[in-house]
Amino acid sequence: FMLWNRPKLLKDSYIGQRYASEFLPAIFGPLVKQSEHWDSIVAQLATGILLKFRDMTPYIYDVCKRTHASDNKKIEKAKQEVTSCWDNVTYLANKNLKHNLQ
Repeated sequence: FMLWNRPKLLKDSYIGQRYASEFLPAIFGPLVKQSEHWDSIVAQLATGILLKFRDMTPYIYDVCKRTHASDNKKIEKAKQEVTSCWDNVTYLANKNLKHNLQ
């Protein structure tokens, strides 16, 4: 995180702006996750990097934010489907067990 907070790498750099469209999508998800880290220093550093990208390249930041939210919804839906399937398997197994015990 300390590397990303260096002014020469991002804010004051043409490199940070020019290649943000290539590397921001790759690091956006992990940065969001680390912005909620239990260690306040890690959370602050990650949040600071996200804010720098938001200020420096707002369009790319917004695209990454929307994509990340969409991906999270897909993941959550998949988790719910798996849970539902396992609940069904458990129900059928218990039903079969009760039937066999009678």
